[in-house]
Amino acid sequence: MDTGTGTPESAEAEASPRSPMPVGTPADDATTDEVLSWIHNYANCVNAGNTEAVFVLLTDQFLLTTFGATNVYDVMANVEFGPMTIEAASDVQTHTDGHRSVDLVYSGLDGPPTQLTHDRWFLLEEDGYHNLEASENLPIAGADVLVEVSVAACSVSQNTAQAGDLIAFTVRNDVEYPAGFDVLKLPEGVTLEQVEQDPALDEQTQFLGWAFAEPGGTGHRGLINLEPGTYTIDCWIDEPEGAPPAGGGLVTEFTVQ
Repeated sequence: MDTGTGTPESAEAEASPRSPMPVGTPADDATTDEVLSWIHNYANCVNAGNTEAVFVLLTDQFLLTTFGATNVYDVMANVEFGPMTIEAASDVQTHTDGHRSVDLVYSGLDGPPTQLTHDRWFLLEEDGYHNLEASENLPIAGADVLVEVSVAACSVSQNTAQAGDLIAFTVRNDVEYPAGFDVLKLPEGVTLEQVEQDPALDEQTQFLGWAFAEPGGTGHRGLINLEPGTYTIDCWIDEPEGAPPAGGGLVTEFTVQ
């Protein structure tokens, strides 16, 4: 899961690095039902706006790795979840290290309803209850748009798609800091620079989704239900405070026909 801010928390660099996720074996029916029930309970807490209940379902390790802190109330003050719709939950597995995992496709949560995410979530049982300890971002079936972020460019492998189609993105990070992109629908005839300088224009701008990747890595997101029009892909680089500028603020356009 991401922070929902459009960029990863800067404190995340201080957290423990994520280990490669293990491969498990198919879970029995009872375990599968238990894990799927947990997933639906999690989504219900998100959709009810019960942020405290959501964070109770996260381990300290997940909080540290994702948000750079283990104090739930400090994290809650900086995170806002949107509605979450579970599109698919399948392939529940058990692991020799005690984890249980599930392949999950969902829209919303850390982005608007137009954003689609494919993850594998890893749950750990603690005191008789399951909690989310880690997530692994996975490619979305039919990924067909590659966004490359470098210090000099924000390029896309294709800049058109058909309305009504799932538009699956892969972002590749070619810089030394976390990097990614936001997808925006700007007011007609307005530039991103104008939006950044005018709060009234900013309020008229639609935020449709985002993705990020660690240095040298890739990240995956999908966009659904986009109407015909021209969209702005705004690439960014999460430079630590005091670091020499590495780029970012690089913009390209994407058209839905």
